[in-house]
Amino acid sequence: MAKVTSTRKPKLATPPDPNRCFVFFPSTHLTAGTVAVGLESILRQVQKHGSERNVTKIALDESTRKLTIEFESGGDSLV
Repeated sequence: MAKVTSTRKPKLATPPDPNRCFVFFPSTHLTAGTVAVGLESILRQVQKHGSERNVTKIALDESTRKLTIEFESGGDSLV
């Protein structure tokens, strides 16, 4: 049987919001090491925005363990 190929590319993920960075912390096995990995991840994301971007919000959702940092829109794009 012949293999049917599609020219349509699958949508794998939603494009990232250029005005938001976030990281999830694990709900189990939360240790100093896993927190350090999450903080290093958010640090790398924030560094991509440039030091002159204004931060409008820093929030920790305790129910989902999601740390979010939002930037003022219209600022410099990701470097």
